[in-house]
Amino acid sequence: DNNAISIFGISSGGYGVMTMAIKFPGRFATLFPIACNPHRNLHKYTIDHNTALWMLNNAGDKDIVFSRIEEEVEQIHGKNGTAYMTKFDNKGHESWRNALLETPLIDWMLWYERNPSPYKPPYNIIPPNRTEKEFFKLFILPLYANCILILLPITMLIIAKITKRTKPKITNKPLTEPEQKTQNENKTTEPKKKKSETTSRQWSNDGFRIWIDKNGNESEMRLATYSGEKAKFVLRNGKVFAAKLDHFCQEDQEILQEILFGND
Repeated sequence: DNNAISIFGISSGGYGVMTMAIKFPGRFATLFPIACNPHRNLHKYTIDHNTALWMLNNAGDKDIVFSRIEEEVEQIHGKNGTAYMTKFDNKGHESWRNALLETPLIDWMLWYERNPSPYKPPYNIIPPNRTEKEFFKLFILPLYANCILILLPITMLIIAKITKRTKPKITNKPLTEPEQKTQNENKTTEPKKKKSETTSRQWSNDGFRIWIDKNGNESEMRLATYSGEKAKFVLRNGKVFAAKLDHFCQEDQEILQEILFGND
């Protein structure tokens, strides 16, 4: 709704809210500068363009000059403008917690448009009578989006666990004499075992393996992706490590060559 755009900011961001209102006069319906002092001559811009202002601060915030806020609010009221100031009985700078928990900021924001009429106070607000379609766009769609973002990784994790459980287990059961004979006969047609399967540093069930660089340093990593001659790994702590093939010892270079390029 282009007639009901609100802008909200805290501390230096609150001063930025007022700067935006002055730079783009008439663009916003409501301004919420929190935990900050008022911009000089802000009243000229809010009155001329029917922009509603609500400033909220802690009474114990030493950085706030309340006389300046009162002066701005009085000048706006003097010309039938809409402006409020709220002082919370707290010390320190973090008045935004009280602003969000103890006042109907959202209702106030939803009620006002750029030309509000009739005049309404910030408390005991009658919310706007929005249509079902508007309500759906404002609240239900973001709710669905959040649910999807939360449930999607959980679903993928469950699928990964189910897939892992259903994989056939490979056992090293010794072959009988007929089976050994058959295997020897078909030996020429069977593909060679990958070097990675015969190495002393085997892969774990979750794909991790101890890799050794040219200097003999060991790192437990899982191969993630590769591009050209550069491979990316995931460490146990979740960090990503990227390196070219020549970073590793000769044995690991051969294994990477085999995985990435299919060479024997």
